[in-house]
Amino acid sequence: IKTLGFTLLPFIGASFLYFETIKNVVYSNIVYRALEDLSDGDMMKYPFEMFLFIFMVGAILASQLLCVLYSIYYSDDIFEVSHDKTCNAKYSRIFFKLMAFLLGPFMPCYVLANKAYYQARLDILRRQLESYSNFLEDDRSPAQETNKDK
Repeated sequence: IKTLGFTLLPFIGASFLYFETIKNVVYSNIVYRALEDLSDGDMMKYPFEMFLFIFMVGAILASQLLCVLYSIYYSDDIFEVSHDKTCNAKYSRIFFKLMAFLLGPFMPCYVLANKAYYQARLDILRRQLESYSNFLEDDRSPAQETNKDK
């Protein structure tokens, strides 16, 4: 059940991010169509509404651009490439930076899925460690305990 939770929560978080972006695009389209109908093609007659539309589109583009830039900057950590400073993986780093650029808007979903994978893996390792310590406690024989008491 924990693994299901680790899987669903990042998916829901990424879905909310993409739904928010789609909502903003739809809302800016509504503002644009309303401004176009209101102004009969001359949108500069209504400067407040025109700049509202411009800033809405600018905010959408800025958030997508920042997502791409963050993906490129952190691509080594995201794709787990060349963590060692002595590693000469120049071409693989360039390839993964290019992949991060091309897949930039989708990288938050990949990062959240990666987080879910590592949380599930950590949970499995914790359970194994707990069962191993229980195994060691059960493995001690009563003869060992009596020898320890002497």
